[in-house]
Amino acid sequence: MANMLIFGGSRGLGAALSWSVPTCGDALWLVSRSRSDLDDRDGVRRTWIEADLATPGAAAAVAAAVQLKLRDVVIYNAGIWEHNAFCAAYDFLQVDDAETERIIAVNLTSAITCIRALLPNLRKSAGAKLIFIGSTSGLDNSSGREVAYAASKFGLRGATHALRENLRRHRRHLHQSRQHRHDHGRARCRVRCST
Repeated sequence: MANMLIFGGSRGLGAALSWSVPTCGDALWLVSRSRSDLDDRDGVRRTWIEADLATPGAAAAVAAAVQLKLRDVVIYNAGIWEHNAFCAAYDFLQVDDAETERIIAVNLTSAITCIRALLPNLRKSAGAKLIFIGSTSGLDNSSGREVAYAASKFGLRGATHALRENLRRHRRHLHQSRQHRHDHGRARCRVRCST
């Protein structure tokens, strides 16, 4: 029986992960602004943690909600992007400061603060795993035009590398998965593992 937490677990890839990763008997916490599907028909005990990851204090609220129970897997899948992102209508000049700050807060700052808040729990497990969902927008020479989104995903990639070095002595597994866009917006993931 594993204890898991998925940030951004109410829609899209996060919702799909919430049904494909845990198995019968596992406990799963889902962090999101909107209510997640909490059905337990597969024998997984799901708990929703309502949190806006762009707000100060979200990391402490998540850590308090899982208390000392979380020990096995954390997937940071939370991610937002600019209005009209990934289409011809996107215009960098139309993105205001508040939207840019919110994207950086959710996609990058919150990833750092939430993992830091959860590390005391994760250190109690011999095989704890951290998985960050990145994007090809965070890679060199990406063709994406979304400035704040790309900056946040570049930053997440850098944070993942630095965190790996910080956790190496604790023998924690750290992974970053990159989401690729293709076939009219459907997404697929490739996992790159680092330990």
